[in-house]
Amino acid sequence: GHAHHARAVAHGEAHERLGGVLRGEDEVTPLRRNALQFGFAVRFHLDPGVTAEVAGKDVALLTAGGATWRFRSRDLPPALEDSIVVGADGRIRRTSQIVLSGDGPQNIAWAMKKLG
Repeated sequence: GHAHHARAVAHGEAHERLGGVLRGEDEVTPLRRNALQFGFAVRFHLDPGVTAEVAGKDVALLTAGGATWRFRSRDLPPALEDSIVVGADGRIRRTSQIVLSGDGPQNIAWAMKKLG
């Protein structure tokens, strides 16, 4: 899922392609027409069972089941931040989130590819 700065709204599409690749693009635009530039953050909250590490322009992801994925943004360098998730049982669990921050308006293209 995505969370965006209060002064911006994003319209995005994501679809899975053959070969274990998930691609998406978010268009970040201002809520007010007269806002020429504004800060924003697009957030990808990870499952608590996923281990993540920034590697240059990529984020390497390792699932609890041993699958490896690569997250990459064409336009913005990724960062990792702490996050939480509330499970179906109501328990709060620590996790991470991938954050793409920048100044808008702009389009942000990203992809996740399964490596193994």
